[in-house]
This record gives sequence, structure tokens and C-alpha cells, in this order.
Amino acid sequence: MVSTRGSRGDGELSGSRKRRREDDPTRQTPVQSSGKRQQRQSSVERPYLECDALPLDPCPTWIFCSYYDFHVAKDKSWFADDYIPVRREYTTRKGDTGKGLGVGTVVLPVKRFPDEDGPSSNGLLVLENVTHAPDAPCNIIGRPITQDYRVTITYAPEEVGDSGTITDHQGRQIAFFKPEASTKFPELCLSKPPVGPRVVRSGPLERLDLMDVSFRDGDEWNDLQDSLKPSDVLTSEEKKYLLEEYTTADSLCEHYRKDPGISKEREEAFRLMRLEIDEEMHIAAYGEPPKPWRHPAATSFQRRFFRGHRLDPFNDGDQHITKFLVRLDPDENNLESWMDSPEAPALFKDYAEKVGKDFILRHYGGRRENGRNIKTE
Repeated sequence: MVSTRGSRGDGELSGSRKRRREDDPTRQTPVQSSGKRQQRQSSVERPYLECDALPLDPCPTWIFCSYYDFHVAKDKSWFADDYIPVRREYTTRKGDTGKGLGVGTVVLPVKRFPDEDGPSSNGLLVLENVTHAPDAPCNIIGRPITQDYRVTITYAPEEVGDSGTITDHQGRQIAFFKPEASTKFPELCLSKPPVGPRVVRSGPLERLDLMDVSFRDGDEWNDLQDSLKPSDVLTSEEKKYLLEEYTTADSLCEHYRKDPGISKEREEAFRLMRLEIDEEMHIAAYGEPPKPWRHPAATSFQRRFFRGHRLDPFNDGDQHITKFLVRLDPDENNLESWMDSPEAPALFKDYAEKVGKDFILRHYGGRRENGRNIKTE
């Protein structure tokens, strides 16, 4: 069996694996640096995880449940590429236990209004720190959504089901919940399923009204969440690996084209090094390299959005711009004058200078005609 990183000193990859990596347009090509890494090629592909063996057809149901103190995604295919494998157990009100396999960001394509069609009726709902829990009855939007959005629920008789809306802090509607009597909870209306075969409802959800999930040790979970963030604080094992493979932290940063003088870039280099360590541990445990990880549908959708708006998904500033763009009202009539006003965020003004106002107006400066959005020529 051939390691994805090659044998020490040759940097060669197997033919099929090399072709897969060359075909990936999102992969960053590292540069060679000093130390033992001089002749080696490193792979930062995600290790093969337990959840990779789960069914690929995702559960399409997303409900809102305010007594959850975190979000839950039943299937891995919903997650973006910041997914991190983390094992954690949770307990239901009935005393049943389940396990969480990971945590990451989920980007949901949603309908903004129930009675509108066309591009302006669609949007994106971004959920952060979502727990991957295959044992959950369906996908659940928890209380943390109120940190970024405003949720309004309209209660109705049980045989009808509750409905509601999600708006941003400027009052613009981002998504809505449709009444669904079978779940007994308001259900998010998606604009489309994940890329791939369409799926049907994943079964009865009667036990939802009996569930009250919380991790067994809240402080432990908070500490774990903090540990998942990029950090330049290395453990003794990581320091040993750094010394053996790269000699210095500056050489590590050079290898991944990161600036060692910038804190965030330095932390990102350490994060990539930790992926290397995880990969070596996988090879040591299973005797073979991890299987390649396929980017899920949500990530593909997110990537197309970044690419279409000339943004860098690895840049923190561009990520903030993206969150702002998906909440920008496409029906704004005075968008051009607003871009020059003090109300426009500084990041957005920098973005306007970068791509040009005409580019933004073509995407968002359309006029309305017969209820449809007409792009500016």
C-alpha cells in the first residue's frame, strides 16, 4: 500500500491518487522548504472517518427546536469543508443516548418567501458549530441561531403545525418555516436538496417531542470547542513533529505559503500540520492511507458562491463579505448610492473597489418587473 505522502525522500504518489489530487481545483499546492521536508510532498486530505461509511442520501428535514442548545445535522453531506471529527455522547430526556461524530459549518439553500419565484426568492442560511449526530431523528436548528438571526414563530393547533420566519438584524427575511403537523415543530423550507438524488422524508418523528438534548459536561464541551479553533500553542508531540519534519515554525509557514509574522496565518499553518499528524496516526493504526474525502453538497454550493463573486474562501475578510452578501436585499433600488454612503460596511466598500461597482450592480442592482428580478445590463 502506498502512503498518500509517499515514502520518505521520494515524494512520489500512486498514479490514481495523484490524478485525483491534480484534478481538485480547490487544493492549495505547497512549496518546498528546508529541513527533512525538502524532498517530500505532503497531503492535507481529510482522514477517512467513521461517518464516511454512513448512507449518502441525506435527511432533508430541518426543524426549529428552541430547547436545543446546539444545532444538529443528521448527515455528513450537509457540512462544509471545516468539518472536524469529534466524538461526543448526548442524552435525551427519555434517557436514550446517542453519539456525535463531528462539528462544523452548514450552509443551507433556503426559500425566503413562500409565494415568490426566481433568484431573489432564494437565499443562504449559515449555521455554525453544528453537531454531526447520525442517531438524531432529523436535522435540528437550535437556540444558537438567535445569535445571528431573529426567529419569529407563529403557533397553531397541533393538527396544523407551527410556522415562522427568520430575519437578519436589519429586518430582511432570510428564510421561513412551513407548518408541518407530522413533526410537531416548524420546518425550514429549503430551495433545493443537496446535489445528488432527491430524497424523501426519513420516517416518523413522533419521539421528537420527548427529546431534550445536552452534552453531559457543558464545561468539557466548551473547552473542546475552544480546542478546535486554530492555535499556535503546540503540545509536546506537536513540537516534536515540528522539529523533526520542518526544523522551525518559519519553515512550516514557508511550506504552506503562510506569513509567520501574521498570527492567523501562523495558526493556520499549525492547523495543517495537525492534519498531517492525524494522517500519520491513521496509517499507523490501519496500515493504509486514509480514503479521499469528497466535498459535500453544501461545500460545493458555497464554493460556487465564492467563485461567482470573486472571493477567496480561505480569507477571513472575504468570509465576512460573503455573510453580508447573502443577506443583502437584491431588490434595493438605490444600491449604487448606498455603496457610497457611511452605512455601507468598510469591508464591503473594499470589496466594491476590488471587483468594481458594475460587477456588484449586475448581481444585485436589478429592477423588479412583474414580480421577477431583472438583471442590469
